[in-house]
Amino acid sequence: MMALVDRSGRDVAASAGRVTTATIVAFLAELDPAWRVVGDRLVRRYRFADFAAAVEFVRVVGPIADADDHHPDLALAWGKVDVALSTHDVDGLSERDFIVAAKFDRAYAAMTPSPR
Repeated sequence: MMALVDRSGRDVAASAGRVTTATIVAFLAELDPAWRVVGDRLVRRYRFADFAAAVEFVRVVGPIADADDHHPDLALAWGKVDVALSTHDVDGLSERDFIVAAKFDRAYAAMTPSPR
């Protein structure tokens, strides 16, 4: 199967529904270990050296979310961006959440922020 980061969230139909616990475990294995499932949300905090770097990350991931037509909650603060993903159509987690998370991880790695 194609890696999450190489897939498009647009290719996952809303009718695909929520992912199972076993699928969540498999998908989490493809993501940075900083991702956590909290209730019906996939959450992660990205850390940055300063406010400008955090703002830049938000600027970079905005178009990624738009391209996959899947928009997370982003909370920007000095040196950090908190991301929360869920799929409203299924009232929980779908494959689309994990695809976007993988793409955000790739964007973060490309920025090589410090500290991690």
